Amino acid sequence: MQIQVDRKKWLKNAAVLFAELVLILAGLVLVGTVGERGFDNWKIYFTFQQEKQNLEEIKSSANDLIQDEDGYITGEDSFFIIPVNADKLLDVEMNQLNQEITGFIWQSETKEFNSDPATYTYQLGHNPIQVEKGTKYIKLLISDVQGLHYNINQISYRNPFEVYVRIHKKAIFKIAIVLLLVGVLVKGVEYISEDRTKLKKTASITVFLFVVGITVLYIFHDYIFGDRLFIFADIGSDTIQQYYPYYMNCVRRIQEGTFGIWNWDYGLGTSLMNNISQTLDPFGLFVILGGVIGGISKVRRLLVVAQILKIVLSALLCRYFLKMFHVSEKAACVGGYLYAFNGYLMLWGQHYLLGTICVYQIIILIFLEKLLREVKVKYIAGLGVAVAASTLCSYYNTYMALAFAAIYCVLRLINPELDWQWKDRLKRAATVFGTIICGVFMDAVTLLPAASYLTSSSTRLDSSESAITKFLSGLFSTYTMDANIETTGRLISNNTFCINQLEHATGWGNYYEMPNVCLTVFIFIFLGQFLVRKIRECKNTKQLVYGIFVTMVGVFILYNPGFAIAFNGFAYVQARYTFVIMPVAALLVATEWESLIVRKKISIFGLALGLAASVGVLLQTGRRASGEVIKYDGQLIVLCLIFAGLLGIGYFCRTKKIWGIVEVFLGICLIISVGRENYITNNERVTAYASGEKIIYSDKGMGNDTIDALKYLKEKDDSFYRVEKTYSFSSTYGDSLIAGYSAITDYNSTINRNLSSFYTNLYSSQKVTDAQRAFIVTDETEIYPMRLINLKYILSTSEIDYSWCQYVHKIGEVYIYQNIYADSVASFYEKTISQEECEKMDEGSRRKLLGDTLIVRDRQDMLSKEEPGQTDIGDFKVDGSSLEGTVSNEKEGFLLLTIPDQEGWEIYVDEEKETIINGDYGFTAVRLKPGVHNVQAVYHIPRLKEGIIGSVLGIIVLAGVCLILHLKDRKRGVGKQK
Repeated sequence: MQIQVDRKKWLKNAAVLFAELVLILAGLVLVGTVGERGFDNWKIYFTFQQEKQNLEEIKSSANDLIQDEDGYITGEDSFFIIPVNADKLLDVEMNQLNQEITGFIWQSETKEFNSDPATYTYQLGHNPIQVEKGTKYIKLLISDVQGLHYNINQISYRNPFEVYVRIHKKAIFKIAIVLLLVGVLVKGVEYISEDRTKLKKTASITVFLFVVGITVLYIFHDYIFGDRLFIFADIGSDTIQQYYPYYMNCVRRIQEGTFGIWNWDYGLGTSLMNNISQTLDPFGLFVILGGVIGGISKVRRLLVVAQILKIVLSALLCRYFLKMFHVSEKAACVGGYLYAFNGYLMLWGQHYLLGTICVYQIIILIFLEKLLREVKVKYIAGLGVAVAASTLCSYYNTYMALAFAAIYCVLRLINPELDWQWKDRLKRAATVFGTIICGVFMDAVTLLPAASYLTSSSTRLDSSESAITKFLSGLFSTYTMDANIETTGRLISNNTFCINQLEHATGWGNYYEMPNVCLTVFIFIFLGQFLVRKIRECKNTKQLVYGIFVTMVGVFILYNPGFAIAFNGFAYVQARYTFVIMPVAALLVATEWESLIVRKKISIFGLALGLAASVGVLLQTGRRASGEVIKYDGQLIVLCLIFAGLLGIGYFCRTKKIWGIVEVFLGICLIISVGRENYITNNERVTAYASGEKIIYSDKGMGNDTIDALKYLKEKDDSFYRVEKTYSFSSTYGDSLIAGYSAITDYNSTINRNLSSFYTNLYSSQKVTDAQRAFIVTDETEIYPMRLINLKYILSTSEIDYSWCQYVHKIGEVYIYQNIYADSVASFYEKTISQEECEKMDEGSRRKLLGDTLIVRDRQDMLSKEEPGQTDIGDFKVDGSSLEGTVSNEKEGFLLLTIPDQEGWEIYVDEEKETIINGDYGFTAVRLKPGVHNVQAVYHIPRLKEGIIGSVLGIIVLAGVCLILHLKDRKRGVGKQK
């Protein structure tokens, strides 16, 4: 059988594909070049021909130029001085270079180079140098390292587009081919007959996941295949200082069989409830269990895998959610794709557990929307379970998600287009809110203990103002102009202002805490279309009032401090709740994509309005942007102009062929914008590297000199003690979690308020911030709190000569010293002083009291002064979540155990429970009668029993409601059959 080929049609299609490829290449070059060069000087783009510099003249004036056989080698001070034109792009071509060399560049109006140089990495081939305005001379120092081989082949002025193509030609072509393939696949799905529904759906989801997958590979390539780790060491250093060490700690303790409800390795000790969200986050559990099964070395690699899983799940779930609003498959895929890479998940996802809420919120909204439309058993059960699972993961984020769900539910039910009686609307609202309450009760087993910890122990919610006072004061106030400008700029991109240069974050403080509200860089263009469309569709006063009300709610969520306070648990203003707007933003984009692309309804006025807003906002952010991102702001302007231009072409050229090409290129613009935006967010950062870790991994676990030194101490001393180091091997604040020892140094955002008080009043030199503590010796009186907490051993990579330190041993590079004054975690006191009297003294005098006097909170716990008696304190040892030891005391007094004074601790003396009082601000103490005593301190999770009862009740109520509805449905079904 001979297949007939329409040669003319084949050539026509090939020509179209070739034209598309050329346009994609041109677009990538345009966007890429502007991203590298920016708009600091427009004139550099108008160099049309190469203009060579006189290389021999430049070499003749060079300093310390050392020639070898076929080039030069760097000397002690090898540099070139080049006269330049500030309106040109200078290109230094290297034709010999064994490796990338880091050197320096000075720019000046004269040959006197007094300003600080900029570092520059020279590589084989082209090395473009952007000449600053006013510069007349450039000084190039190839390297300050001697003996490196190089050769400069040519120095010339070149067109920036040409230079960009020469440097990145392979990458540009690869990306262009992939983008063209995406366009072909999308068009291919359209050719599948509508009758073949299942095949078309499968093909659509496959292409959708392919696009998500190639975007993931582009963004996370170096994390998946390279040496880079998804652990940030810059403004996102919470990951390396707090979260990553905690995952390592969980894996190690599970492997050792020491995992329990009290963590002795976290600072001076903390409850599991302090980290319950991080522990029960399903993606965190994936990392932890992966480390347990595959080995602890896998933890660092699984972090990025967990993030990718969140992205893929978010994409699929959001696509499903959007399909519920009867948008086309294309529109749902566009919205789902943008939601998967939304600014909140991309940035706060770097803090691991905080990104998980993007998955849970969309699940909650799916079941909420289904339940609003129809009361069914599976929707009630689904919503209840989704709320319970989300609360189990993070009660903090779930509270914010449910607050928004309540707003969403109310706005949906008061919609005047809803053809329901008010009685029916109220019934549906009662069903939804009742289900949510049941879901929250189902998780009482963790919620009540966590709430107990936050209210009784943590300083997180401490405030002198009531919740309602804070909310009302915020509701009737405004943010600063800087904060509002930053919020508006962040609607377009996370990277419009700064990353690490915090002086440019004048409104919100830093890169993370600025509102993360970016769904797409084209959001204002979509908003312009949405605004015009809704105004045209408005048919009556009710719809107008409803539309204005919904708009005002959205504005208040974004721009009102009162709403920020309410979303943040009525604690204080913080913008970590902004994930709530992402599903609605995705819905807005999907509906507008449906209107623009599928129905071909484009408003020129809306387009002009959206483009003007985009460019205006970007010009404003560009004035405030740091050097890290200022060129990216220019790149965003170009992307917005291209996107708007394509829509304009679609408006004026409505032929099927042209429209099909426009649709492909609009999709490519979305992919390029998402890829570029999130590449910057994740890659133009300081991160950890696998090769840089000072840990040796093996089948048996991990090791280094520090871990070996700790093993040596455990074999030598089986009592409970604390250890500190004068260095770090992995994490400044998290080494104790990784290696497994109790220490002062920690990073705990929800530290026990009594411990915080101890540090403030008796050991303030160790406080770095309210959340961070670090070991440092500044005063001789610090030996008293060290002795109190039994800081018994000091590890150092160099010799130390503190008078209180005694050399013990050296393992590898680590010196082990013992504090000669520390001998027990327990102290016995026969004298007391009240906190009120103590606070009249300076801190040094207060510390000295710790030697023989207990500081108590209540005067009724005071002891009368008597002659001291004989006391003998035996070894205290840790067993799981308990601490046990012996004490022999001749006279009555108080026994202090330096475990945090926290609800949940019980102390038994000779198997009888004793009343605990606060001692020395931060710890637990009990009164002891004369005699020989066995003392045991045991930790129980407070409110756990009540939580279990609450969870059981929540499950029973939800199951009961579902059963009743199921029986009613069955009766209804039987009735219909009869």
